[in-house]
Amino acid sequence: MGMSASQARLIALTARMNDIEYQGQQINQQRTTLSNQVNALYNQLLETQVPTPPSTSDYTKIQYSGIADASKFTLGNVAPTGKNSSGNDTYTIDFNYERAGHSVSKNTNTAILTNTSQYLGYTNADSVIFDNGWLRDETKYSVGSKITEKPQDVNQDVFLAVDVNDYNSWTNKSNALDVCDANGNSIKDNIPASGTVYVRCNAADLDTEEFSSIIDKTTVGDDSAGTSTTYNNLYATKESTSTILADWMTDATISAQNLYYVADPDNAASVPVLITTVAQLKECLGSNYDTSKIFVRDKSIEPDKQYTNPNYDKDNATGLSVGDMTVYELNDAEVKSKLGSSYSDYLTALKNAFASDYGTNLTDSEIASKFYVYISQTPSGAQEPHFIKKDELSAINSESASVRAYDYDEDGLYTQTEAKKDCQLEFDVSSGRITKVGVPDGNGQISWIKVSAETVTDEEAYQDAFNNYEYEKDKYDKKQQEINAKTSIVQQEDKSLELKLTRLDNERNALNTELDAVKKVVSDNIEKSYKTFSG
Repeated sequence: MGMSASQARLIALTARMNDIEYQGQQINQQRTTLSNQVNALYNQLLETQVPTPPSTSDYTKIQYSGIADASKFTLGNVAPTGKNSSGNDTYTIDFNYERAGHSVSKNTNTAILTNTSQYLGYTNADSVIFDNGWLRDETKYSVGSKITEKPQDVNQDVFLAVDVNDYNSWTNKSNALDVCDANGNSIKDNIPASGTVYVRCNAADLDTEEFSSIIDKTTVGDDSAGTSTTYNNLYATKESTSTILADWMTDATISAQNLYYVADPDNAASVPVLITTVAQLKECLGSNYDTSKIFVRDKSIEPDKQYTNPNYDKDNATGLSVGDMTVYELNDAEVKSKLGSSYSDYLTALKNAFASDYGTNLTDSEIASKFYVYISQTPSGAQEPHFIKKDELSAINSESASVRAYDYDEDGLYTQTEAKKDCQLEFDVSSGRITKVGVPDGNGQISWIKVSAETVTDEEAYQDAFNNYEYEKDKYDKKQQEINAKTSIVQQEDKSLELKLTRLDNERNALNTELDAVKKVVSDNIEKSYKTFSG
């Protein structure tokens, strides 16, 4: 009986061991399959092209500019029209004159377009935004009163007012601490083409040779009074320390954050105001930079803790919103009511700004039909419109999309185009560039105007490329998130299989120990049996 029981146990243990090994093989095959899936997902990610932001250097064009009738112009389209009676080539040329007045800012802001919601949730922005270094202490300089004597404190910073041409010809620019505009704002990386700039330096450097070429001073003296020096282009600085927003912040970076100002955070009926510009954020923060009334959108907020969207309008809305602001058709009656008497000024601004896109003969209704608008409210209660071109939304997923928003500027700059016929051109023989434009004066005479050529950024082409980059980046980020999510699921499955394999391995080790023991019993029984029958 003992012999039979041991053999039966040995067979059972061997069968179980074989089953464990088979299960282990199956698990290893499953893990191999999962590993192949991870590799395939990884290869998908590698094969996905990472969007590259466009460089302004890739979007340039030659622009010709000049002055006629005291107005600056740039040359637009130049179309050959044949030859005149004298055999000279003639052209129809678009003269793009710079005008000031009702326009919109084509240095656009970015707005995040979403589905309109009746309720909105918010979280205080302290930890989300401001703890990440948006606020810092800085010493700000500004141009003060004009002075004629060097300050007694040689460590005092001062400004030298110089013509741009003098500054450009100065060979020791690196000795300046900074170059500023009349308000003390740094313009060192964006020196204007003409006018006055203010070179900030240390008072101790005023009489050094490095600054001599841009210092305007008069030395006066006689036998009794000695010699005195008067500085004619010197300004003292006003120095104040304040907490200000980081220099890298722009209206676009503010708008992209979906920041809101809530005057009374303890009142759920308080109207949240979307913050779209740096200036607006500073105004909302106040002189003491109080962040307690600044919030960011939070979709996880429970409905009973959300603010009611004051602009939600199911009858007039387009189904879209920017933050908590409903997007309307510009020609909607609700919009006309909100904007009041300024409505016609906005339409004029759009006509001026987009004449090159839509022509100059559109009626008010026709120009309004080409735009959406959303309206924010400033802390003072004023209604401020932001315009979106309909034809820029055609390829955008409205669930959550980055769009361009154009803002009204009462004294903005816009381009007014005049086409002049039978013009003539004079070229530089070495470069092939235009140097003069001849315009008929109506009396058979040609008035020649000098033009200069410069390489400029094609802003519209660059902006289109940047918008496409943002769109492609959103798609790339979404695909990366999907791949990461799938990879995480596969890794969890692999971890579960690894745990099963570990349990089987532990069981296998225990069976091996028991098998060894049973084999020894069987061996002992066999040995005893042989000895019994051989004795």
